[in-house]
Amino acid sequence: MAMETTSIQELFDNDRLPGGLALLPVLLYFPFGVVLAVFRIFIGLQAFLIACILPKVSSVRSSIMKVLCGVLGIVVTKEGMEHRDKNVKVLVANYTTTLDHLAVDLAIPCYLPCVWDLPPALMWLLGYTDLGAKQGRDTLIKNAKARTSASDIPILTFPEGASTNGKVGLLKFSVWPFSLDQPVQPLIIKVNRPSFTQVSPSILGGRWWIDVLWFLFLPYTIFHIRILPTKKLHEASSSDFSRSVQQYIAAEMGIQATAHTSADKVEYAKRKLHVPPAPGK
Repeated sequence: MAMETTSIQELFDNDRLPGGLALLPVLLYFPFGVVLAVFRIFIGLQAFLIACILPKVSSVRSSIMKVLCGVLGIVVTKEGMEHRDKNVKVLVANYTTTLDHLAVDLAIPCYLPCVWDLPPALMWLLGYTDLGAKQGRDTLIKNAKARTSASDIPILTFPEGASTNGKVGLLKFSVWPFSLDQPVQPLIIKVNRPSFTQVSPSILGGRWWIDVLWFLFLPYTIFHIRILPTKKLHEASSSDFSRSVQQYIAAEMGIQATAHTSADKVEYAKRKLHVPPAPGK
C-alpha cells in the first residue's frame, strides 16, 4: 500500500461532538448521561478494584470484569478465535481509545507494558505493567523477553504509539514489539457507538480521563476485537517485520499503512492546537 497518499490530519478527529442537527440528540440525552456517569463512577470503581486484586486468569475475575464492563457500558465482541495461538506471547493491535487494553483483556487476558511515566498506584489501577520503558528501549525489550519466557499470559502492544480515529490509516509501527524474537498475533480493534450519539472516542489533544468520562456518559460503546492469524519473522530485520505486520493489519482494516509516526502526531497537535498570543502581548 502507498504510504504517501494519506495526510496526517486525516488520521485524527478534531471535534468530540458532531455539528448541526446531529448535536440535538446528544443535548437531549445529556441529563440522563450525567446521572448515568455518576452512577457508574461509584459502582464501577468498587468492582474494578476487586477485579484488580484477583489473578488475571481467574474465572472469577473474568466474570467480575464482564459484569463490570456491562455496568460501565463497555461491550466487547470478538471473532477469529480459531486463529488464537496460545503459544504466541506477543499481541499487536491498532490503537483507537484509552480503553482498548481493557477490551482486549476481556477477550484475551494479557499484560500491557506501560510506556508512560505514571505513579505506581495509577499504573496498577489502569492495568499497566512496568517493564522498564523509562530506562530505554533496550531495557524494555530485555524485560519483555523475560516476561514472555516466564509467563503464559501474553503482552499486549500498540506499536503505533498513539491513538488514531482508525478510519483512514495506521501510524508507522514501532520496532520494539518485533524485536523480541517471537511470532506476533495481530488484532484489529473497531469501536462503535449508538448512532444517535455521534461522539468521537478520542480527539486530537484530548485527555485520557475525559475520554473515560465520555465512556461513562454514553449508553454503551462496542469494542469489536478481530483476531488475525499469527505472523512469524521471515524478513531480514525487525523493522521489515514491523512494516509487513503494519501493512497486513491495514489491509485487513481496509485502510492505509502510513509513514506518519507518533512523534508526527505530537508535532501536528502542537501546530493545530497552539493558540497564538493576541497582538501586543
